[in-house]
Amino acid sequence: MKPLFIILFTISLFISCKNKSVKNEERIYDYFVFSSVEESYDYSVKFSQSSDTLYMQKRFPYPEEFFYSLLSKSDKDTLDQVIKKIH
Repeated sequence: MKPLFIILFTISLFISCKNKSVKNEERIYDYFVFSSVEESYDYSVKFSQSSDTLYMQKRFPYPEEFFYSLLSKSDKDTLDQVIKKIH
């Protein structure tokens, strides 16, 4: 029984490690943050590859504001492709 357990454990370990490496190759970034600052404005946009939400923070002109938007599948894929191109 013990050798069978060791063999099954070893096989599962190799399979799980192989799957993780494939996922890491597909995921080039965790977060993408774009910030822009000029004399009349200051804002940041944040996008996560694992989420369908786009966050925006406007810091200037006052008052400071926060926004978010849910992206459709096609918008998320398009944004993801653009980020991968510039990466």
